[in-house]
Amino acid sequence: MRRLDRLDVEMAAVEALCEEGWIKRAQWQIVPGDGSLRLEIDFQAGGALRMGWLVYPHVFPHAPPMLLPRDPEQLWSGHQWGAGGELCLQIRADNWRPRYTAADMLRSAQELLSTEGTVDADSRRGRVPSAHAFTEGQTMRRHFFRVVVTPTLIAKVRERGDGCPARFRCSTFENCMVWTAVKLTPAGAEAWLDPSIPAPLREEGYYEGFAVSLPTGDPRADLVRSAGSEGAAALWRAFSPEPLAGRKILLAVFPDSVQALHLTADTEKIFKCGMPTTDQSARLPERHGVLAGARIVVLGAGSMGSKVAMSLARSGAREFLIVDDDIVRDGNLVRNDLDWRAVGAHKAEALAERLALVHPSVKARTRLQRLGGQMAAKTLQQALDDMSGFDLIVDTSGSDMCFNYAAAVAESARIPIVWGRVLAGGYGGYIARSRPGIDPDPHSVREQIDVWCSNPDFPPAPPAAAVDYGAEQGDGPPMIADDADVSIISGHLARLAIDLLTKPQHSDYPSSAYMIGLRAEWIFGEPFSTFGIPLVRLTEAEVAPVAVGNFDPATTFALTVLRAYA
Repeated sequence: MRRLDRLDVEMAAVEALCEEGWIKRAQWQIVPGDGSLRLEIDFQAGGALRMGWLVYPHVFPHAPPMLLPRDPEQLWSGHQWGAGGELCLQIRADNWRPRYTAADMLRSAQELLSTEGTVDADSRRGRVPSAHAFTEGQTMRRHFFRVVVTPTLIAKVRERGDGCPARFRCSTFENCMVWTAVKLTPAGAEAWLDPSIPAPLREEGYYEGFAVSLPTGDPRADLVRSAGSEGAAALWRAFSPEPLAGRKILLAVFPDSVQALHLTADTEKIFKCGMPTTDQSARLPERHGVLAGARIVVLGAGSMGSKVAMSLARSGAREFLIVDDDIVRDGNLVRNDLDWRAVGAHKAEALAERLALVHPSVKARTRLQRLGGQMAAKTLQQALDDMSGFDLIVDTSGSDMCFNYAAAVAESARIPIVWGRVLAGGYGGYIARSRPGIDPDPHSVREQIDVWCSNPDFPPAPPAAAVDYGAEQGDGPPMIADDADVSIISGHLARLAIDLLTKPQHSDYPSSAYMIGLRAEWIFGEPFSTFGIPLVRLTEAEVAPVAVGNFDPATTFALTVLRAYA
């Protein structure tokens, strides 16, 4: 007890309570070893003398003291955390207020125990309703073995009627093993893969089991509910013609519930598995539904590209083309959304696999090339033609050459483009967009951003600003910025892309380019200082026409590319 004034309040409250007569003994003590305060208390409640401790936590008065028996074997109440454990009273950690005192805690305990100690005319003891609801997380702590089953698979098992072998993917964690049902494999019929499970997981059926529907009246239902009192092998024989070997999962679907059992052949043990609930409720705005039909090109799968792509997929986007030829190195992991499992793989392919794990409907193709890098002209043309069929280009490559080609595709195919950069050193970044017919063309946007940044009234930019890119460039110098820097600018870029796709005519962004500060440096007075960069869209009469003669569309497109690259 560090606050002696509060100790005086506690002692006075207990002293006043003792005058009521049911407190028989109260002695304050300092706990040897940790120096915490406790009250040795004897009180009458529920027809018995209760001898306990009222223990004050170190954070008191911001959390309540705990009342528990001095005898670690005693169970006083049904509202107690096991024998010798603390009582769960009306005043708990969730409704505690610092104005409460030890007297309030002791009154609550006396009321609880006295109510439970009463007996009515039918010899039934009094009951106190519980106000404590266990969370699913608390409940699952009791289950080392857990089984995840989607509503789609449950419906399929019910539809089949008879049971069949099933496959389960297993994930091992420090305090649990989780089996996810991914496949049904009926004999003599085609295997059924759960479409609500991401594709990369459907073929990872490391463990075998059996799934069966048990309608009302099926005598095997009692075997499952009693967890197979005759042993694992006997329970398994009631469902599967194959003998029990190794570990198996028995999934029983009842009319109103689902139960899973873990069976082990060598020990004959049966464990009832915890079954975490699946949550398929809508958590995105209704307007995000349009993202499911959007086709998005992401140029660059580095630190910014990986974050933007993942954010778009989690927001509802389902079809991607990832363009990048770089390899994941261990040094990339300070910012990239990938992890060590991807080291050595191409960034594009590793990112595509990660995107596919977000939702079973995600489809991500890859092109292992860098626009503007060393490649045959035909290969470049194929990539540009491929990009021209998409609805949005997101350039996170940090490459001027890549931007030039992306801008050419955006102009020729009239596709909107968004891009962003993290200023080296991590003190800020910018995001920008170009919408056909609304904003200046991509090159004009970039040039106007450069002109705006060159304002002679601005202070000199930090030396690191000479390097300006949003993704690792392979052969270039590494960018000095941390994951938080890149995540913030990537989040803004993802939000700009979502706004463009969901609100094409009525954007939430009054400007099409923003300079965003992350700390007080250069033009930024403080973190999150933001400047909308004014852009001017030139009329067609103000743009010098380019003579293309009677060239066919493919040639016109190639000239546009060359002009952009030049």
